[in-house]
Amino acid sequence: MDKYIKLIEEKQYNELSNINFINELIEFKYKDKYLIEYLLEQGIHSDKMDNYLIHHKEFIEFYLKYNIIKPITLCSLKILLSKIDGNLILDIILNKLNYQDKINLYNNIRKISFSDFHYYEDEVINIYLKHGIVLNKLFIDLNDKDSIEVNKEDKELIDEFLIVFKDTEIKILNYVTKELKRNLLLNHDRGVIDIKRLIDFKRNNPQFTFIDSKNRGGESYDQKTKEFKTNTNNSLMYNHEFSHFLYESYEDNKITREYETIRSKIDTIDNLNKVKKYLKEFHQEYIKSQDRFMSLYNNKVNEKYGSFENYVEKIYLMTKDNLPDLIEIFNIEKRTISYPLVMDFNLKDVIKEYLKEEQKQFIYLNLRKYYSNYLMLENLLDALFKGKLFDDLEFSCLSGHGSLYFDSLDTRSFDECLANFDALRKNKENKIIDDLKELVGEDIIKFLENYITYNREASYGK
Repeated sequence: MDKYIKLIEEKQYNELSNINFINELIEFKYKDKYLIEYLLEQGIHSDKMDNYLIHHKEFIEFYLKYNIIKPITLCSLKILLSKIDGNLILDIILNKLNYQDKINLYNNIRKISFSDFHYYEDEVINIYLKHGIVLNKLFIDLNDKDSIEVNKEDKELIDEFLIVFKDTEIKILNYVTKELKRNLLLNHDRGVIDIKRLIDFKRNNPQFTFIDSKNRGGESYDQKTKEFKTNTNNSLMYNHEFSHFLYESYEDNKITREYETIRSKIDTIDNLNKVKKYLKEFHQEYIKSQDRFMSLYNNKVNEKYGSFENYVEKIYLMTKDNLPDLIEIFNIEKRTISYPLVMDFNLKDVIKEYLKEEQKQFIYLNLRKYYSNYLMLENLLDALFKGKLFDDLEFSCLSGHGSLYFDSLDTRSFDECLANFDALRKNKENKIIDDLKELVGEDIIKFLENYITYNREASYGK
């Protein structure tokens, strides 16, 4: 090493430009900033060198300066969210990557920084949103704040929406407002159309309202009651139900012969088997992820309370003298619990049971959120095959309706197919749409695109 160090001190870098030497330097934790910059300027680096240097912010600047991006995509999230010359490193990298590489970077972030990812997830999602990419949240925070800014003209339109819908529960109104702003960023013209239609429809139908879907059967739009049930968990599901709202409120609700002609060509045994094979791979990943979200729940409990037992004890101390508080803490409807029955049992055992349910709900909601794009694709495919995926008990469909639902009304296959596709399209789920094209061909995609563009947007001149 002595001769190497002497050459470094004399800045004879050209005699040091070989991979073996670089790896030996790293092995001995010897690093000279001028040497490192020289090597990177020459495009000389190794995996061992990269793996060591990318964890030190002072060297990241050189990788960026000489456009060596791939190694930096393996940085920790804390480094990616730090700044160089006033700019976030993550922002700088995203400006240099294509769409697929941006998605790959996000997947790397989740894997590398999984233990603390939920602390920074909202920040990462908003950064990606600025770059035109919508991400699914890994961890659900029902108190998610609206940090999306819009221009003055759009703000005036949003303010008009807020005035017209002032009778809506504030939590749901804030959520819907955030989704409207988010859609303005993703597709401005379409976003403006959506807001104007909501305002017009509310003025013509005062009973129309947004309500919290919690404990009310999930997200849906009821054309008879004019109730739009939604929650703060899933942007894709909001856009799915919004498509139902637009379709059922503004369109002639008759299926076209062209849709059924295209659909019937797709509905073959070979295509069905091809789709099942594709979805089974997704199902396997979905099931494996349950353990991951269970660990995330346990980590959050341990971070906040130290242990599960401490969590139980805290709730016990809060509720032992006032059982109704237990109902409020777990957001349980009073009809679901019998006070005398509970009082006959050990209260701590009751609390543990409710915490187990809380854990199950946490895992379920995060799985449905995290994999909402694939679940929506599965729902769309079930519609194209008129419930054959859902009816196959051995296949264990995760998202669909079944043949009884589709056979009960001629328009339902088209209705569900359209709503799912429109939500995926609006959320820029380009990979999912590419997979759909690979599975069933492009004719159905072209038909749905044309229907949305000409039938739905024409009335507002778009």
